[in-house]
Amino acid sequence: MTVAGVPFALLLPALMVSGEAAAGSAGIRTHLEQGQLAWRQSCPQVPPGDECVQVTEARDAIDMIRGHRHRGLGCVRTRLPRRVRAFPREPRLVRKAQRHFIVVARSAGADPEARARALFYLAEKRREDFLAVPVRDKASQRWLKLNMLERAKRAYLEAIAVGHPLWVVAAHARMGSLYQDFEGGGPVPRPVEPIFYGADWLHDEAVAWFKRCVRQARDTADYAADWSNICWRALTDYEPAEYPQAHEIGLASDHAPPAAVGLASLRTRLDAVR
Repeated sequence: MTVAGVPFALLLPALMVSGEAAAGSAGIRTHLEQGQLAWRQSCPQVPPGDECVQVTEARDAIDMIRGHRHRGLGCVRTRLPRRVRAFPREPRLVRKAQRHFIVVARSAGADPEARARALFYLAEKRREDFLAVPVRDKASQRWLKLNMLERAKRAYLEAIAVGHPLWVVAAHARMGSLYQDFEGGGPVPRPVEPIFYGADWLHDEAVAWFKRCVRQARDTADYAADWSNICWRALTDYEPAEYPQAHEIGLASDHAPPAAVGLASLRTRLDAVR
């Protein structure tokens, strides 16, 4: 038996917590804060953060090359793909964080935001485990990664089912990134082996989830803009004609936080592009 993909045996100490400790909004918030603190401390990166993942976005690069003798040096423009690397966390602190999150997720007195956040953090561990598995040529390795993708997907769906607007958008963004980063960085080259439900299934699933993320963001408050802009930037790589660069429509810029965009303005600009 698992809860949000976490083995029941690992969560048993959390489930045995007294009713007084888990009851009331103050107790729930305490568990949530302690869980987030342990989660951040479990990451060896400095400074620690919620995400123990290093992402190098796709970028253009110019390489110097030596041409023919009479031409001398030249240059060629290449497109470096997106690369994602997950760092191993401290297992003891991860278990501590999960115990706190599961108390919140199973508490009848938890508000939707707290439950959705706890479930989202539980799903994050599944995602990082998925990212840590390299993709090799062997079919068995690819099926292993596919199985881990499905586990992470089910965990994020639990967070989406709670229905809190912010974490619905955040979970949609993560769902798209699972398919985007299946090969270690996206967009996924085509064609993919036929054993994976068809040639373009990874590409299509990533685009579909990112589009759902953008649509969901149209109905949320401004605090979801950070997550919706992640989805928009991903769609810019997949479908640049339909989803132009953010600065072209004023969604955000490198010098202004995405959360500064107003909801009405965001809807207007999305409608103008769609």
